[in-house]
Amino acid sequence: MFKIIMFVRKKQDLSTEEFIKLWEAHSQKVINYKEALLIKDYAKTFPFQPTDEKSSTQRETLPFTFDAMGELWYESKDDFLRARNTPEGQKALADLRADELKFVDMANSVMWLGTEERIFDKLPFEVKSWTVLDEYFYLSDYAGNSVADFDKLIALFSEDITMLSADGSQMKGKTAVISFFKQFFERNKTTKHLWETIKVAENTLETHWAVSGKRKDGTFFAFKGKDTAKLNSEGKINYLKVEFL
Repeated sequence: MFKIIMFVRKKQDLSTEEFIKLWEAHSQKVINYKEALLIKDYAKTFPFQPTDEKSSTQRETLPFTFDAMGELWYESKDDFLRARNTPEGQKALADLRADELKFVDMANSVMWLGTEERIFDKLPFEVKSWTVLDEYFYLSDYAGNSVADFDKLIALFSEDITMLSADGSQMKGKTAVISFFKQFFERNKTTKHLWETIKVAENTLETHWAVSGKRKDGTFFAFKGKDTAKLNSEGKINYLKVEFL
């Protein structure tokens, strides 16, 4: 989804209570204009008030020096732009911008636009405990179109990996596995997996899966099967057996 994020500094002459009250009134205006501006969601976040500077971030970062954060979501960038080019949208923006000046120090606030990637929304189902095999099947649907995801996929395997494919062939070593996956993604355009993983023994995982996909020649395929993986002491896959069911 496309979104606006704003780190807000309140006007200096306002107390925190006055600032919050004025923003509450502004929020009602946003609600009233949500259809005209094609807004999908709206959120405000006020910072946790720590007892010391260290607990304000829980990380080795600079402290948050703004008074709040506001977020607006849109279905797409096109919706965001289209709403701003209608008479209704322009009227709504003019009213909202004038109202913001009552409580926002614009010169010391920060705003940016971006596309949000919702990671959990990409999961095909709820995974009770995320394992290296869950990561393997998840990345398998993206690695053909992303060098970064391909590298993450390969990093799941140990250097001495032994892999038994569903056709009975055997591969030994990470170089052979890299070659296998490169050939797989060269043949196939898209895939979509559904799966469930269980722990069957110490350092041994089993996944029942189903996959559908489209090859680059335009044909479609669907299979179901079972993968059995053994992990080394570092949690890497050093044995993988693929079976069709």
